Formats: sequence, C-alpha cells, structure tokens
Amino acid sequence: MWSKPKRQQGFVLPSVLLLGLVIITSGLALQAMALQGVLSQKRELKRDQQADAEFSALMRQALD
Repeated sequence: MWSKPKRQQGFVLPSVLLLGLVIITSGLALQAMALQGVLSQKRELKRDQQADAEFSALMRQALD
C-alpha cells in the first residue's frame, strides 16, 4: 500500500491561494483606478458646466 512520506509539504494549495489573492487584489486595484477616473470626469464635467453657465450669464448681461 502507498503512503505519503511523513515530511511531505504541499505547495499546490498555497500557490493557488496566493495566485487567487494576487488576482483579486489586482482586480480591486483596477476597479479603484476606474472609479477614480469616472469621478474625476464627473467633477470636470460639473466644473465645465458651471463655467459655461457663468459665461452664458455674462453674455446675456452684455447683450441686454
């Protein structure tokens, strides 16, 4: 009958767990970067809309 050596250490499970952790962490980092980009674009759009509204108001005043 075959039996494992007494001091055999597994390496597959820790390797797979580490790889999974790396993949999850990198996925979360990519999601965080994408979220920062979206939020930055929203802030920029809001700022540009406010500047455009102010410019339009000034133009209306100048024409009146």
